Amino acid sequence: MRVQAGRYFERMVTNHFKAAEALIELKRLPPVWVEGLERIARSEVSALPLAKRQAWQDRADAYLLSQIGKLRKFFTTCPYVESEESREHLLSQLDDLTTSWQSSDISQIVQHYGVDLGSR
Repeated sequence: MRVQAGRYFERMVTNHFKAAEALIELKRLPPVWVEGLERIARSEVSALPLAKRQAWQDRADAYLLSQIGKLRKFFTTCPYVESEESREHLLSQLDDLTTSWQSSDISQIVQHYGVDLGSR
């Protein structure tokens, strides 16, 4: 049981660092986040009336903001960050992305990252 918990923790930490790298260094959405957006998109019907389209956009926006919020929370206290200066720089970059995403709609965000969710 302890070995499984250790592997889970290692995988979780690795996934957070990969997500930060994807967003900041590679300028891409993390693949697991794209999968989450695709799940949200698949949960809606193909031809969306305006009200459902807005509901989908709201869900997708909330999902991305939640994910980046979780990532920021992780790095706020993560003991594996090289230095406090590195932590502050990383948190600043995540804050900048959050601010940018809050002032954009989901179609602009996914287009910026080159994610194809069909006609959404």
